Amino acid sequence: MAESTKLVLYYFCVSQPSRSIKLLLDEAEIEHEVKVLNLMAGEQKSEEFLKVNPGGQVPVLVDGDFVLPEGAAILEYIASKHNLASWLGEDAKTQAKVHQWMHWHHSATRKSTTALVRPALVKKTDEAGAKAFADSVAHLEKHLSTVGPFLAGTGSPTIADLLILPEIDQLSVFGLFDFTPYPKVAEWSKAVQEALPRSYPANLAALQEFVNSM
Repeated sequence: MAESTKLVLYYFCVSQPSRSIKLLLDEAEIEHEVKVLNLMAGEQKSEEFLKVNPGGQVPVLVDGDFVLPEGAAILEYIASKHNLASWLGEDAKTQAKVHQWMHWHHSATRKSTTALVRPALVKKTDEAGAKAFADSVAHLEKHLSTVGPFLAGTGSPTIADLLILPEIDQLSVFGLFDFTPYPKVAEWSKAVQEALPRSYPANLAALQEFVNSM
């Protein structure tokens, strides 16, 4: 029998896809090793790491001789390999809804939050990024007014919720966005957080510690 290998996650707390994967691994109590790369110091561009991921980005998951970058793909791989059916969606229609929101995220919340956070790290502002994010949150607010408590209309969170939550909560930590006009988004965020008792507090604390050090 082949010897089992421990998963290795290349991670940084300000990489929100990295946080999503860490949430799933910790909540599902999957044994893994974390290798922290300080993106602010450019460690993701080191010769050693570029041998792991020539794209020079985190997150990256290593499972034996299998190397997988890209947060959404990693979430799906972990949930599939470990038979985490509720995180993937229990049936084809629910899985399609999960994929819908994961795909939407890349051109909406992910793109717009990046436009907000990157300038904030160097004490600048991006008005276009703020407008794009407000549009994304308004879309979420409308959707969550018709389904709930989670994005795919499920009774427990899926990997779609895990992928988007860190993009949302980081803006509160950085003080970059007021969610008061979006009560459904705030309720959703709270519901996802409360569904992650083993993983969320430490996950958020790592980001908060980084922001406090700026």
